[in-house]
Amino acid sequence: MMKYLKENALRLADLLPLVAILLCTVIVFLCCAPQKSAFSDDVTELTEGWTAADGTAYTLDDLPSGDVTVSHSLSGIDLHRKRLCFRSTDTHITAIFDDETVYTYAPGQAPILGKSYGMYIHMIPIPVDAGTVTLELHPIYGGSASIKDTAVEDAGMTIYLMVRAVRRKTIDERFLHTTVIGMTAAVIGVAIDLLRFINFPDSLFGTSLFTRVGVLIFIVLMGMHLMRERTRLAVEQGRAELMKKMAYTDGLTELANRAAFHDKEDEIRRSHTDCTVVQLDINFLKKVNDVYGHAEGDRHIITAANIIRDSFAALGTAFRTSGDEFIVIAEKGGIPEVEQALAQMEKAADAYNAETKPPVPLQIAYGYAHYTTQADMLEAAEKLADQRMYEKKRQMKAKE
Repeated sequence: MMKYLKENALRLADLLPLVAILLCTVIVFLCCAPQKSAFSDDVTELTEGWTAADGTAYTLDDLPSGDVTVSHSLSGIDLHRKRLCFRSTDTHITAIFDDETVYTYAPGQAPILGKSYGMYIHMIPIPVDAGTVTLELHPIYGGSASIKDTAVEDAGMTIYLMVRAVRRKTIDERFLHTTVIGMTAAVIGVAIDLLRFINFPDSLFGTSLFTRVGVLIFIVLMGMHLMRERTRLAVEQGRAELMKKMAYTDGLTELANRAAFHDKEDEIRRSHTDCTVVQLDINFLKKVNDVYGHAEGDRHIITAANIIRDSFAALGTAFRTSGDEFIVIAEKGGIPEVEQALAQMEKAADAYNAETKPPVPLQIAYGYAHYTTQADMLEAAEKLADQRMYEKKRQMKAKE
């Protein structure tokens, strides 16, 4: 047998280019052939036609921000040996068929990718008598859930998923090129070692030298790609955190802004947290701006913001909700602690006026109300605190 292989080694070597051409032809056909193929005959796209409980229509490629629950009818679709296939990124998923939870996916953090949970392909078995599928989606990093390439497909359609991703260019081209180059190096190494084994079975360097080199090239290339990906994800995560901070931070005072306050309201309602709402307002700010200029007005605002933040730091979060208005949500302590913080705030304002002698003394009017989840509406507590703040403002101005 060995003698036969040696005698026909050149013939085998002559066939390698033909094999390579055939492989390339198959790959090009799979990636570039028209969408209607043997694969796509048993594929039902489900990207569009999803609805929320309130009847709002959505496509999975363009979901709203935050948690979302959407449903899709499966009537008229052959479900025999079919699966619901899609890929997700950074998203918790629960799949429900006719009110029965069939699949739950809670991504675990991949250490190699830093803070990113990354992408995952799902192939969920569908009960043959299912009439409706419901997806409960929770994006890990906020924003909107990422669900792509959703379809009902045969159980063995993994290759089609990969080919479709290449066609639609949803696979990172750099990763694809790196993988192809690495695998090509490994295959070439195996082919060379096969020829060396046939022609030189007693080679001094062994019969797997080029295979090892090819595999090493593949590992090095994949390692380089993972390092690039990790760096990219770190940069994107940093940029996302910066953008979130900018979106929820007041540019002048660096306090949380109105958008952050509305998020805090939602959080309090969801968690059923008791708290004290403190409404605050700077007196005579319009006079400062009109008479002494907006630069002096800005100093007035920044000083007030710093005093409010420092006074309530141990109790909760301070928000700047408009030009001269602030709100504190005090989740720690009760009314006595809030009154103590207000006394500290007034003392700090008096100290500022005595030390810097601004053209218009800094005065901060305030009002507060306690919110109890079992008895009150948060809006009612905010309104009561606002009324008390304006009453305090009238009292302070009457003394001038």
